[in-house]
Amino acid sequence: MSSGWRDFPFQIEVCAGDKKAFCMCGLSGNGPFCDGSHKATDVRPEVIAFDQDQTLFICGCRQSAKRPFCDGTHKTLSGRQGAEAAPENAEWHKVAERGELGERQPRIAAAGGRNLALLRVDGGYFALANDCPHQGGPLGEGTIDQDGYLRCPRHGRGFRPQDGRGTHGADVESFPIEVRKDGVYVLVEAAADAKSRPRT
Repeated sequence: MSSGWRDFPFQIEVCAGDKKAFCMCGLSGNGPFCDGSHKATDVRPEVIAFDQDQTLFICGCRQSAKRPFCDGTHKTLSGRQGAEAAPENAEWHKVAERGELGERQPRIAAAGGRNLALLRVDGGYFALANDCPHQGGPLGEGTIDQDGYLRCPRHGRGFRPQDGRGTHGADVESFPIEVRKDGVYVLVEAAADAKSRPRT
């Protein structure tokens, strides 16, 4: 089960009275169910008790607002969205050590010639383009509001960590991210080939 949950939503059946421990640390050999591999990290599994029989879809992409359950906004960790494949020139880059990124403490990192804003919100790891589309404010120096949105330090425009969707009509690019045994990695297309975004 550990391979499929990362790349696309998959179906599970639960029964009334079941209790499952879900973990998005990316290390479990039984993912998305916890096997204790996260012990060396600050990630904690989420234990969910089910009160009825039901069919659910589990998603490891970290884009869903209902993690670990799929909400239909799926983007895979391998860089695909729907049937689209990741660009051939995209590469994984290590951007942080495990445990280095604090909860709700954004920071700036460089990868593949790009500046990124790295975030950890409610245990999920996210990477967005660092430049605010409004006036280029450094999003990695911003704050996370009570609703989990990243706020630009210049004018307070908000961006959803899961997909970069903005609160003021302009979005920022989001990047697939993985927590591995040796650190946090982001999949980035080379800067020379990346699409430029107009500022508004």
